Amino acid sequence: MREDDADEHDLLINEPEPSSSSSRRSSENMCWSSWVETFHRMFGISEDIQPMSPKDRLMMSPWEKWNKYSRFPWKSIIHTVTVMVVVVQITLITAEYSDYARSTNMTFEYIFAPEEEIYTIPTFIQTVNDTLVRYNEFMIESVDQYLHPNIPGNATLMPVTMTVTRFRKQFYNRTTDEYIYKNFRDLSTTTDEYYIYPGNLGPLNQTGDALHSFFYSLVEIQTEFQLENLDIGVFGPVPFLWHLYVVYSFKNGGGQVDVNIWTAKEVTGIGNFDTLDMFTWLNCMNLALNLASFILSMKALYDNYDCYQKTRRKYNVKASIPAFTLNTKYATLKTVSLLDYYRTWEQVPIEVKMQFFNLWNLWMSFGSIFAMIGCVLGILYDHGHGYELAYFLFLGMGAFFAICNMIRYLEYSSKFYTSIVTLRMSFLRVLFCIISVSPIYFGFAMFGVLMFSQFVDMFEDLDQTSVTLFALLNGDTILDAFAELNDRFPFPAIGRVYMYLFNALFITAILNIFIFIIEDSYHNAKSWGKKAKKRKKGPPNFNIRKLFDVLEVKTRTRRSADGTRAGRDGGGSNDGGRGSSSSMDAQRRDPFSGASHEPGTSPASDPQSHELSSITDGFFAMPTARAEPEAPPPVAFTASSLRSSGGEAAARAFAGTPSQPSPLQLQH
Repeated sequence: MREDDADEHDLLINEPEPSSSSSRRSSENMCWSSWVETFHRMFGISEDIQPMSPKDRLMMSPWEKWNKYSRFPWKSIIHTVTVMVVVVQITLITAEYSDYARSTNMTFEYIFAPEEEIYTIPTFIQTVNDTLVRYNEFMIESVDQYLHPNIPGNATLMPVTMTVTRFRKQFYNRTTDEYIYKNFRDLSTTTDEYYIYPGNLGPLNQTGDALHSFFYSLVEIQTEFQLENLDIGVFGPVPFLWHLYVVYSFKNGGGQVDVNIWTAKEVTGIGNFDTLDMFTWLNCMNLALNLASFILSMKALYDNYDCYQKTRRKYNVKASIPAFTLNTKYATLKTVSLLDYYRTWEQVPIEVKMQFFNLWNLWMSFGSIFAMIGCVLGILYDHGHGYELAYFLFLGMGAFFAICNMIRYLEYSSKFYTSIVTLRMSFLRVLFCIISVSPIYFGFAMFGVLMFSQFVDMFEDLDQTSVTLFALLNGDTILDAFAELNDRFPFPAIGRVYMYLFNALFITAILNIFIFIIEDSYHNAKSWGKKAKKRKKGPPNFNIRKLFDVLEVKTRTRRSADGTRAGRDGGGSNDGGRGSSSSMDAQRRDPFSGASHEPGTSPASDPQSHELSSITDGFFAMPTARAEPEAPPPVAFTASSLRSSGGEAAARAFAGTPSQPSPLQLQH
């Protein structure tokens, strides 16, 4: 071993090792630096983040943006967490309330529904009185504990309230037994409220002509019962105040009273329990997530508009574009000139311009608004303010929008996006088919309601007739409809012909047309993106991706032309018009790849530019201003190569043959 090597060896051996404390501090600093950098990347404040191009902003998935631009996918993460929270929230609500509410409604319907149909005045009075008696007995005999609520601010029990709606004027004179026809011009109503008890039914205590006149002017009578009950739910006790409404309707006339029962409940006395605190926190969390989602969605819409404006300005930049071959992911379009594309932004179709705006952002904005309203109503409901109907309605709408919004993250893969593409492709065709057959459907509905409404409940009005026909269209209640028309309609043969015609036309023909439309759209969706579709007018398969391709070609072409012109001007000043070697070399270089070529060869023949030529084969036959005689052409092409790429007109222009102005020299 040499002496200097030995000394170096001794220095390496005798070099003191770093202490454990210093190495630990170094590792901690590195760890802290990595965490800080990760934090900066997540919030977009890192200095290494490069600006995102409009094409990537619109075309890339959130994860591709994260990998390329270090843009953390906040929006997709918030959407996913929102869906998880709302699913948990709805699941807990149904687990806590649904079984209890359903059982209570069935109990009330059994206890308070009348035992028989009401046709006479004595029967009606007896029914109302019996309902009051059962209400009082139910408090004592029920298997569950129900309580009478007190009047607010008073220790007195809350009585049953009767609300009477009647016409202001009488239409029948009991003394002369005649109708008062002039009073029919005034059909205004008045509403009065009474407290009623068993044996004391308020206005029903009248007798004789006064009682008959009262009934002849009735529109509706509603009795309200209130009961308190404690729900021992899955997560603890929840006190409820139930409002039970028994509605007696006289609107239909004909000597029969229709009876309907419906209920509503509200939380009361919640200060004694903390069961609903969990739902309050879930509502607060859901509110915060939807607020963040709304802000991000509006920001995304603004970014879409910004990309639209930038692309519009760049697209109208003038540049000389020769013929070129445009490759797509799935197929190569034949060589076309820019005349086959849209030369100005104003000529781009509106459907292509609309692709700049992601309608999912607008969808989620509306969903966030619904969800935020529902969360506010939920917080109020959990603390005993308001009813649950509006709370559940807005929360359910917000959940629907949020869950459907997750489809947007499947559109980056055609395998998972087939159903949505199927619906998109078939929507207009199905809509047009519905419009075309709706007159036939409406004609059957009008005939049915006119002929059968006086005899059969299934055709009592236009709405019920439409429901019945829709059920028949889907193969439901067919036998019941036949039986009802045969038993109640005086001329059963008309009913049978009506049913045969409707079922034969809609079930065997029109319904199958819808199936064929959906099936055809599904097959097209499976090959979505693999075939270039031909437009009736304009370029083939022109969409936002092709728009960005053309924009990129125009931008690079203009830069290349500017660079060539600048090199020629610089060479003329230094070498007396012959051009410097650097400018000549620049003219021989492909503006896309920078690869140089020998005169007389095309970029596509250079092995180094093989990848470029697969994108823009025959592209850079660059028309420029007339050059000095000594300057060589930028790229030498043969007439045959131009004939194959740009057409006969381009070949004649290259060979010096007089012809019409070439589309390759068109300024855009």
